[in-house]
This record gives sequence, structure tokens and C-alpha cells, in this order.
Amino acid sequence: MAEIDTQALNKKLAEWAGLDWTITFEFEDEYGYCRPFFTNSLDACFKWLVPKLPTGCNVLIYKDCDRPTFYAKIQGFYLDSPMFKGDSNESPALAFSKAIERLIDETSS
Repeated sequence: MAEIDTQALNKKLAEWAGLDWTITFEFEDEYGYCRPFFTNSLDACFKWLVPKLPTGCNVLIYKDCDRPTFYAKIQGFYLDSPMFKGDSNESPALAFSKAIERLIDETSS
């Protein structure tokens, strides 16, 4: 898997969620108030990104039993709905962030 610029991805996801990346958000982690880093935290993903998904989307996040890889899939309710996938050897949050990025890229054009 290719290296990913997580800072740029976090900024892109924040902007998609309607957040201003230039300010500190009222999202508290163990270090105090900060910007949500979606690529590191499923909590941040579910707090800020999942509510922005189109109505009726299904989210599936799982780990491969045979390899150290996490996968995320986002698909609409109907079987013929487009599916957006992400994967990561690092974390399930990064896999989910990559799936959201694909959704953004494919639906914004």
C-alpha cells in the first residue's frame, strides 16, 4: 500500500464534514481540545463523518483474519448502489477515512 498524506486527508475529511480546519474543534481527546484526526480515531469518524453520509448507507469495518489489514466499505441500501472501499495495514480508522475519501472523490464530480 502506498504512503498516504494523513494530514491532507484529515483536512479534506474535515472540510467535507463542514468543519473549518484552521480552528481547534471542541473535540476532546486525552490531550485536551484539538482537531479530530479521523485517520487515527474511529470515535472522531463516527462523531463527525458518519452523520454526513447519505441516508441509508451501510458501513462495514473489519480485519482480515489472515493478514494484518483492515478494510472499510460504504454502500447504499440497494445492492446496485456504488460501493466505496478503503484498506489499511495501520488502523481501521485509516481504512474508513480512505473509503470516505473515495466517496467524496466519486460523488463530487
